[in-house]
Amino acid sequence: MLQFLFFILIFTLIGFVFTLASKTFTDYEFVLLLKENCITANSVGIFTFLFAHLYNQKIKEENLKTKLLKVVSFSLLGGLFGRVVSLILHHIILERIISFNQLLFATTLSTTLVSFLISSSSVTIWHFLDIEINSKKDKVSVKLVPEIKTIEVKIKNKISFLNIENLVYLTSNGKKTILHTKTKDFELNEILKNVLAKLPKEKFIRVHKKHAINLDYFESMEHLSSGDYQAYLFHDNFIVPISAKNKNLLKEKISSR
Repeated sequence: MLQFLFFILIFTLIGFVFTLASKTFTDYEFVLLLKENCITANSVGIFTFLFAHLYNQKIKEENLKTKLLKVVSFSLLGGLFGRVVSLILHHIILERIISFNQLLFATTLSTTLVSFLISSSSVTIWHFLDIEINSKKDKVSVKLVPEIKTIEVKIKNKISFLNIENLVYLTSNGKKTILHTKTKDFELNEILKNVLAKLPKEKFIRVHKKHAINLDYFESMEHLSSGDYQAYLFHDNFIVPISAKNKNLLKEKISSR
């Protein structure tokens, strides 16, 4: 909410600057032009921000380069949509007649540039904030939870202890985690993030928001024609998707073993 209010203030300031660039305070049309520019700046800015924010939430697993390409492209549509909204508001509030002329083209081009600057800077800031927040959470988890060698699982009212060496990979299932061994699957009433915090970092690695693998069972990695990646485990008997965000980390872990 604070981000949104901050951007509205910035957009209004942009409208004020654009007005000062062509009129002075003493000009008769200064107030009218100020209203027009503020409506334009806020309409374009707000829709650019909303489009960028909503799409950024959908692709959190992507790297910065991919995020910039996708989110900025999508938010530019938001900026153009905002420009159309501003023209409608000019007609309704200021009784301006919409004329498709060279001036309209020039102002639309300038608002597109503003949309690009807003979205690209926002995505970059959000990306590094996410990295910082996640790294702090990971550090806290490692300090609080000691590594374990077995995991307690319940099978038909009986409690057994599963050796972590037998884990091939793990899957997140809401607030639970599925433990996959070579022969059986076990459900654990704990989220994947907390389970991974207890497991040896040199052996277990998260390759996707829903999956983590045991590197001892890793066989190979494939780059699909769709652009996605997947890992083959335990003589290719198991296939696990890999996110673009964790692809390079997996390569580093494998090469260092």
